[in-house]
Amino acid sequence: MIARLHSRLRAHAPAHTRARARSVAYKIQTGAILQGTPTLGAANVYFTSNSGNLYCAVIASGASVWTVSLGAISHSAPTIDAGETTLFVGAANAVASAHYAASGAVKWTATFSGAIYTSVLLNDVETQAFVACNDHRIYALDATSGALLWYWTGTHDIYSSPLFVAASGAVVFGAHDGVVRALDANANGAVLWSYTTAGAVYAAPLLSLALASIFVGSGDGHLYKLDASSGSVQFDFNSGGFIESQAAMSGDGAFIVVRLRGRWRECGRWRECGRWRERGRWRERTRRR
Repeated sequence: MIARLHSRLRAHAPAHTRARARSVAYKIQTGAILQGTPTLGAANVYFTSNSGNLYCAVIASGASVWTVSLGAISHSAPTIDAGETTLFVGAANAVASAHYAASGAVKWTATFSGAIYTSVLLNDVETQAFVACNDHRIYALDATSGALLWYWTGTHDIYSSPLFVAASGAVVFGAHDGVVRALDANANGAVLWSYTTAGAVYAAPLLSLALASIFVGSGDGHLYKLDASSGSVQFDFNSGGFIESQAAMSGDGAFIVVRLRGRWRECGRWRECGRWRERGRWRERTRRR
C-alpha cells in the first residue's frame, strides 16, 4: 500500500505480511507536503508534491527513476494513459503538461490563466485531456499535442477533479458555486445537466457503473447520489460535516465511505436492488486517524 504523509511518500507492507504492528517498506523524502494521490503503474509509482516536482520511483524498492520540475506546487494526482507511455499533470502556475513516462521529459505544455489544483482527465479513448482551472473554466485539449479543442466558462473556481462518463460522453465536475455539472465532450462543452447543492463542491465525483449513478460530496455535508444520465437526485445522505474528497465504494458495492475533515465515515449499506436503506437502518461509524 502506498500512502502520503507530510513530506514523505510511504510504502507499507501488505497486511498478510505483517503481524500486529504496521511495517514501513520505505520512505521517499520530497522536502515538501504531498497533497496529490500517488498513481500506480505496472512497476513504478508517480506522484507530485509541494516541492514543485513530479516524481517517478520503483514500487518495489522506492528507488528513484527520475524527478522533473513542474515550476510550481502541484496537488494533482498524475494521470497515466493505458499504455503507461504518457503522464498528464497540472500545477499551481496554471500549466498543464504531458510527460513521457519513461524519462519524465516534457511532451507538451498548455498554459492557462488560473491555477490548477485538480487532476487531468482523459476520455475513454484517450484522445482528449480535460483540465479544470481556477479561471472558472474547463478546457478540452488534444491529448497527443495539447492543442485547445474547446473550453467551458463558469463563474466560480473549480477544485473538483472531473469525471468522464463514457456512456454519455459527459465530463462531470463540481465547482465553488455548489453546482455539479455535466458537459458534453462531443458538443464543445454544452451543458447536459446540472444539480445545485447548498455548499461548495471540492470533492471529485465517483461513478458506479453498476448503479448508473454518480456520488459526490458537498460542503453542505451531504453525499448526493445522482443519476449519471440526467443528474436527477436519487438520494442524499447528511454526513454531518464538510465533505472534501472523493467518496470510496467497497468492491462489492455494499458500502460507501466519505472523508470529512479529520475523519472517515461509513455512510450507508445498500440493498441488493441497489437502493439506499432507510435512514434508521443505516450502520454509521466514525474512525479517527
